Amino acid sequence: MSDEGGVIDLATAGPNPVHMHSGPGISWTTANFGEAIPGVQTPLCLSFWVDASEASLRRMSVDLGAYRRRDAAIADAPGGGADRRYMGTFYGRMCGNITTFRALADRMPATSGDAFEEQIFGVRRTGEQSRPMRRRYPVVAAKLPVAALRVPPSLVAARAANEAWWKAAVADPGIDLPAAQATLNEAFRRFELRIHAQGLVGMLAQACFERVRALARAAGLDGAEAELVTGYGGMEETLLLTDLWRTARGGMDMAEFLGRHGFHGPSTGDITTPSWREDSAPLEALLPVYRALADDEAPDRRQATQVATRQATEARLLSALPAGQRPIARLVLKLTARFVPLREVGKAAYVQAFDVARAAARAAGAALEKQGIVGDAGDVFFLTREELCGRLPDDVAAVVAERRAFHDACRRVTIPEYWTGMPALTPVAEPVDHDGRSLEGIGVSRGRVTGRVRVIHDPLVETTLEPGEILVCSTTNPAWITLFLVAGALVIDLGGPLSHGAIAARELGIPCVINTRTGTARLRTGDFVVVDGDAGTVRPADTHTIGES
Repeated sequence: MSDEGGVIDLATAGPNPVHMHSGPGISWTTANFGEAIPGVQTPLCLSFWVDASEASLRRMSVDLGAYRRRDAAIADAPGGGADRRYMGTFYGRMCGNITTFRALADRMPATSGDAFEEQIFGVRRTGEQSRPMRRRYPVVAAKLPVAALRVPPSLVAARAANEAWWKAAVADPGIDLPAAQATLNEAFRRFELRIHAQGLVGMLAQACFERVRALARAAGLDGAEAELVTGYGGMEETLLLTDLWRTARGGMDMAEFLGRHGFHGPSTGDITTPSWREDSAPLEALLPVYRALADDEAPDRRQATQVATRQATEARLLSALPAGQRPIARLVLKLTARFVPLREVGKAAYVQAFDVARAAARAAGAALEKQGIVGDAGDVFFLTREELCGRLPDDVAAVVAERRAFHDACRRVTIPEYWTGMPALTPVAEPVDHDGRSLEGIGVSRGRVTGRVRVIHDPLVETTLEPGEILVCSTTNPAWITLFLVAGALVIDLGGPLSHGAIAARELGIPCVINTRTGTARLRTGDFVVVDGDAGTVRPADTHTIGES
């Protein structure tokens, strides 16, 4: 895997914990999955995410009736290939198998491989054709309502149960290796269950979104789905914002805020980076900015505006539809209002479990360092979950050194956002200059705003965002919403209409263009642009016209 000079040749790398192989006809993407854990990750992080996600997706396909249980078993292709999996990892990056996801969607009525690829991954790029498997429709029709009825109360209950467990577990993850291993295993068990529920909710929300969009078109209200799938009130992340608003204005102290929301962090899905309970500096930096905002920018006021907008748009939709279609339309709107907010409930629940895993891993690393098994506690992140909680490699130091070298080599290259077969490698290049042309993406939250760009790559370091600036970033997780309240508009490289950034932007009434793919590369902090959330474009602006257009 390395040449005589010790430089790793990634092109000849064999399968290892962070790199699989794919057959020539299988389509993959980092889109959407990069929202959870962007960039190159360690073996411990990927073994947690990929194993839990794969197992939960297999179970979900059975729960929904899309597959028989014996057909849903995890079966890697010969030679360690990932062709038959939902999830894979290539050069240290978590990726989704579009071919497998499309096959799942094609087995379900009310959606399709094409619709799923567009809504979940942001755009149809594979060129694959939908192949409906209608013989599964009756089974799905029978099992899907059961799942739809079962998952909401179970997810809400799990979110509540996780609260006390999270607080206790991060406070005492174990002072020795066996205790830390036990905590890590319990965190994985809960994480997998929450990811499973989140997957079910995601599939149901996507199907609802597709029906809402069809209703909007039938009523002559193309694009109105952006207003019909928002304004629900009481969303997880707007509650977080409300608490931070109170903290900034003296209504809550930081300790209480962290006791409620400390499991989040700027890089929530990366097990190596600190959560807010470990490092609250990014939050502390935002408090003066929040204090300076006008009272009418308060999260609850912005949410009330969105609720009113949704209700008015629903009334327009229903009045424009024939009377015979209105009962079905009301049912679709009701189900959408149930499942879209649950995506954020599920996300909070699994992020709590992951934060416990973070605490347990740090405790395990400290124990291994104390025993002299690793040279540094951080070496623990280069072991897999199975190794850390089971049998350690015979030569831990050598394994860690090899994996660190592979990790560093992966960080020096990029892979495409979409590809078929094995991804091509290109060296990490300097950002290209803005060429003066418009960016195109998906308009997921309506409105048009002109303002100054602020490109943020790492919110652990780059915490400055002035009120009204255009936040440009690669992807988002729940912790990024603390910046959303300050931003005039959002421009996000990766995602689709049901990605985290899109849902949060709609709830706050912030214009948002997502899936630009190259926004962070082509835009510079200080550029003036017009963000059009209706058209899905970002174009250069006249510097004399700043603010809403």
